[in-house]
Amino acid sequence: MKIEIDLNDVLGGDEYGEPGEPGETIQESIRRQVLDALVKSTRDSLKKKIDEETSRVINETLQEAVKEQMPALLADLMNAEYVPVDRYGSRAAPTTFRNELIKAIQEQMVYKKTNFSNDASAFTKAVDSVISENVNAFKVEFGKQVNAQFVAQAMQYAASEMSKRLGIGK
Repeated sequence: MKIEIDLNDVLGGDEYGEPGEPGETIQESIRRQVLDALVKSTRDSLKKKIDEETSRVINETLQEAVKEQMPALLADLMNAEYVPVDRYGSRAAPTTFRNELIKAIQEQMVYKKTNFSNDASAFTKAVDSVISENVNAFKVEFGKQVNAQFVAQAMQYAASEMSKRLGIGK
C-alpha cells in the first residue's frame, strides 16, 4: 500500500502559503493523512468487492430466472399471432411464428439441382449426399461381382483351352 504525506500540510501551509489545519501538530497532521489514505483505500477495496458480489448475485439470479421462464416464453413466442409487414408497409394476413417456421422449412425441402453447390439448399445437399453414398456403394459391390464373374469365366476358359492343348478331353 502506498501512503503519501503532504509536507506542506504537515509544515503548516499549502502550496500557496496558506496555513493548514489550525492548531494541528505534526503528529496529528501525519496521523490524519495516514488515516485518510487508509480509509480511502479500504473504501475503494470495499466498493470493488461489493460491486463484484452484487454483479455475481444479479447474474446468477438472472440466469435462474431465464432458465425457469424460457420454456414458457418460447411457447408463447411460437404461438403468438402477429401481422407481417413488408418493406413497403403492406400488411399480410395474421400468422404465428410457428406457421412461418413450418412454411420456411417446407419451402427449403424442395430438391432443386443448381450449377453451384453454394446455391443448393440444405435439403438438396442432403439428398445429393445420400444418393452419392448409395451410388458409390453400388459401384463397389457391382465391381466386386463383375470381377468375381470375370475371374470365374477367365479360369473356366483357361482350363478348357489348356485341356484342348494338352489333349485332355471331357
